[in-house]
Amino acid sequence: MSTVRSTGSGRSRGETAAIREWANANGLEVSTRGRISSAVLEAYENRATAPATAPMTEAAAQPAETVAAEAQPKPKRRTRKKADAAA
Repeated sequence: MSTVRSTGSGRSRGETAAIREWANANGLEVSTRGRISSAVLEAYENRATAPATAPMTEAAAQPAETVAAEAQPKPKRRTRKKADAAA
């Protein structure tokens, strides 16, 4: 009988610890215990092929509040006229 517990994903505890450490260092949200999301695992597996810093577009460089403020306001919805009950 083995005393070493394996994780459900087939990864060792050392490997999952390394993935969590890498994710935290790169600004990805990951819990200290439990399942590691597939998005984090995919990013970890593709870390060698992806550029360290992706070029930011002008829209991405602006805060979301600024972009939303510049958008045109939606027109107000017209209310439906109720049919006369007597008709």
